[in-house]
Amino acid sequence: MVNYTTRMPDIEDLMQVWPAEFEEALGQINLPPAELDAPLSQYAELLSLLLDIPVAGPPAKNAPAHARIPAAPGGKPSSTHVVEALHVMFSLYAEFNSSAHFKALERSVGS
Repeated sequence: MVNYTTRMPDIEDLMQVWPAEFEEALGQINLPPAELDAPLSQYAELLSLLLDIPVAGPPAKNAPAHARIPAAPGGKPSSTHVVEALHVMFSLYAEFNSSAHFKALERSVGS
């Protein structure tokens, strides 16, 4: 069990189906490439926020309740918060990767 310094969403909640409009938009835009000219910590924050994984710092005006976490001194996420968000992101990936639903979907698409 991992104890985070801030409240993180449950993996099951993150695995819920996105609204159709959001999935369509994802198909029409390019996600930020790994070669983005930004520090690794900012890239990790960006990807976390795209997946609705909170990273401590000043919350967006209409941020979901679980994303309203106190900012670190100076208003920037601390390295601890970025690492915790990455842990949630990789846990989410592992859950999707081991999901029977997605394995069956992968087999049907691959056929």
